[in-house]
Amino acid sequence: MKKILTLLLFVTMLFSYKAYSQSTFLGADKLGFFYYYQNNEIIKLDSTREKHSSFSDIFLDKNIQIDLFNPLQPVILSTNSRSIIWLDKYLSKIAELSFDNINVDNPVSFCISIETGFWIIGDDYFSLYRVNKDGSVKFSTTLPDYFQNKCDEKTPIIIKEHNNRVYIYNKNSGLLTYDIFGNFLFFWPTINGDSIAFTNSTIAIIQPQQIEIYNIITQEKTTVNRPKQAKDIFAFKEKLAYFDLMYKIHFLD
Repeated sequence: MKKILTLLLFVTMLFSYKAYSQSTFLGADKLGFFYYYQNNEIIKLDSTREKHSSFSDIFLDKNIQIDLFNPLQPVILSTNSRSIIWLDKYLSKIAELSFDNINVDNPVSFCISIETGFWIIGDDYFSLYRVNKDGSVKFSTTLPDYFQNKCDEKTPIIIKEHNNRVYIYNKNSGLLTYDIFGNFLFFWPTINGDSIAFTNSTIAIIQPQQIEIYNIITQEKTTVNRPKQAKDIFAFKEKLAYFDLMYKIHFLD
């Protein structure tokens, strides 16, 4: 009986691996759900890796961005459909804002602002815009030349509002920090990160061989080796976590 149960567990894990090995991990929300992109579809999984819900659109591609600040209302930016789309907790569309109604030329990166609306960078990489929910611009701030000059369409820009700060990361340029009024605060000279993750007190830059972890207050840096089996690294339950190759969750010490 024990051998049968072990075999069933292995088959279940193998099925999960095959089902999502070719998908793109988008993130985890505060309620413990995981989001993936695969074949024009966003898939939401529960903690047991069972499918909870999904959203599909022929214009979706792997370059979509998703903001999971509010797990009951995920928001996505799709450059293919040229729109920002609000979803409910079952990933049904509840609202959409066309780029034609946003006073920023060709948005390429965004994140939600806790004060309603969002932060946007256009494809000229010239400014950071604070945009209201109706698409009007509340204010903008010019990005530094050393940041602009190393941005291109092949290198994604990550924007994140976290604890009343706005962080902008590009793996060629480094990490910029602004307050919520658009005032520049600090530059973090860290590059070559594939992704970025936040806990309450730290920022983690995920690099191919290592992880740079910064204290948000003191800017003190510690470096740890990236686990060899770490497929995706992300913030989960206020800790840094990762999936191994069989999609089992581990926490970094």
